[in-house]
Amino acid sequence: IAASLVKPVRKLLSKFGYQSEESLLKPFFILAVLEAPLFWLMMSWHSMAGVLLLYGCQALVTGFGAITASGLQQKSLGTYSDSDLNKVLAAQSFISIIAAIISTIVYGFVLTGISIKTAMLIAAAAISLQAAVRLAAPWLGFTKEERQREPTPTAPTTSPN
Repeated sequence: IAASLVKPVRKLLSKFGYQSEESLLKPFFILAVLEAPLFWLMMSWHSMAGVLLLYGCQALVTGFGAITASGLQQKSLGTYSDSDLNKVLAAQSFISIIAAIISTIVYGFVLTGISIKTAMLIAAAAISLQAAVRLAAPWLGFTKEERQREPTPTAPTTSPN
């Protein structure tokens, strides 16, 4: 749903002065901060339908920022040479593997015997921390000039028919 709505939302935000991909991170990541209160609300919701609806809302509010951040990552990867690009992608893959291993060790061996409630509280704390980092990311990741830069025009693509 976020992928289908991102273009109209970008057009709307461009009317408020958010022209470049870098500047769009600010409103999208501020919107993504709503994931934390939605998660806390979801933990105490009484029906499965409500939980699923809140989970869908979390995915929607984080989706816009994720799509924009993915585009920025692709844009930045285009500046690397072929050999450097392989190194960057290998490093990102390595970090993801290490994070998965640490997560498996912590939840599989260190935190054995904890209740579901405690596991959910740990998850809620982690999501809240992630929301705080997301809130600061646009200001820490880009200078004011980068956020205010005019977008570079892209060549129109044609679809093969």
